[in-house]
Amino acid sequence: MPICGRFVGLTSPVPGWLGSGSTPTWGFVLLVVTALSRARMRVAGTVLSLSLTALITATALVAAPAVLAPRTTAVHAATVRDVTTTTKAQRSATYRAKVSLARWQASTHGKRISWRESHDVCAAMSADGRFRGKWQMTQSLWDAHGGRAFARSPQRATCQEQDRIARRVWVASWWWPWGG
Repeated sequence: MPICGRFVGLTSPVPGWLGSGSTPTWGFVLLVVTALSRARMRVAGTVLSLSLTALITATALVAAPAVLAPRTTAVHAATVRDVTTTTKAQRSATYRAKVSLARWQASTHGKRISWRESHDVCAAMSADGRFRGKWQMTQSLWDAHGGRAFARSPQRATCQEQDRIARRVWVASWWWPWGG
């Protein structure tokens, strides 16, 4: 991985670092510190040898901050856009009902929960047989939200059908049945 990969998200400017209106980022400052700490220094002649990668990266960080901005924004957007965990979603069933099945299935939080519950195995069943399917629902929860229209029990339904019923549960109760 190039050195600059570690500093992409750091965008706080350091005013007047290079003078003449040039303002590199904290990423550049950290890169220089990292490069200096890895550099070989000769005390007598104070010669500093930096790697070519470090110099190219430093130049790129100063010369092309616009190139880094979209990557930073994309990383930030991926962590912010999970509509299933917002305060609005938590408090309003009307809001949750407007979230499409496809968007709900793509939610980061939902994926984490289904992985935690069953490792995304749709035919999973707990050791005591009480919790079943991809979302580890009880039989009563499955029945209460219309699961019988698809199958007698959650683990007998397809993954898509289990997702539909789990979304109905989410609309009614947010993520509380799975621990929030």
